[in-house]
Amino acid sequence: MKPYDTSAHYASVTSYYALSMLQYRMKPHSHDRHEIMYVSNGTCTVTADGREYLLHRHQFIFIAANVIHCLRVDEAAPCSILNLEFMFQKEKTKLDIRELLEESPYFQKFFTEIPAPCIICNSGQELEYALKDLIHHLELLSIQAAGCSSSGPFEEDFLSRILFLRFLFELTKCISDRKRSAGTQYVKLACEYINEHFQEDLQIPKIAARAGIHKSYLCSLFSQYQNCTILEYINRRRLEHAKFLLQTSSLSVTDVAFHSGFNSRQHFRTTFHKYEGINPTEYRHLNRRDLQASTGHTKRMLQGSGVRSLPLAGSLQTSEMK
Repeated sequence: MKPYDTSAHYASVTSYYALSMLQYRMKPHSHDRHEIMYVSNGTCTVTADGREYLLHRHQFIFIAANVIHCLRVDEAAPCSILNLEFMFQKEKTKLDIRELLEESPYFQKFFTEIPAPCIICNSGQELEYALKDLIHHLELLSIQAAGCSSSGPFEEDFLSRILFLRFLFELTKCISDRKRSAGTQYVKLACEYINEHFQEDLQIPKIAARAGIHKSYLCSLFSQYQNCTILEYINRRRLEHAKFLLQTSSLSVTDVAFHSGFNSRQHFRTTFHKYEGINPTEYRHLNRRDLQASTGHTKRMLQGSGVRSLPLAGSLQTSEMK
């Protein structure tokens, strides 16, 4: 990507939308505007610069001009999106960004350095508020201008200019914060996903998509922040669960393996011995902890007058205790 032309210090907004989508398929395309897609609720998949990204609530993607991209919203996971397309230009408008360049180091760095083709970020509420306020105001202007041939571009409106500059400030602040803390944030998202799905067939590309980055970058971050590979982290998480079941349940070693995410007893035994130095059966013999106490399928409420038993809400599944 080329750096922005610093002489193009005027801006204009070309389009926007705020939509709740049950299902949507966008054809791959590109344009000469920069674009932001902000997920206010649900999930969606964005393909940009040849890569696929899964975006969740409070995440956004910034797509630079002339980058081929498309959006997909699946019926099983509806999505609400705030979208804005804008451009910087030499042609004069009332929206002059030079003051923001002088006052905001975030925007100055974003504007003068070579930007990535696309940037995934987790956002705080300030960017969402800024984007919602801007789109809401633009929509009000659009309604007021309907049927009025004398209305000018949005840049003629003073409040629109303030709201747009506020949006640029919050956008570039998020991107700047992302660069400082992105590594740990991406690893955190990946670990959360692994911890929730370790019993399933986990694939590194899917984990990376959940974190919003490419798989090779995620592998590098794991080495840097976890001192292990992604596969090693998955195995350790599975083994933690397996050791708990070996200690406290009467499940067979094969059942423990499958309950912990291993695809075969042999794979489980090999991995267990690699990390623990003994096989699962030996570990169970040395570390068995029979749980004698049981409250059945109820919880106990401690009250001044005594103990009250209440059924547990929801669907309950327990391991068989000896």
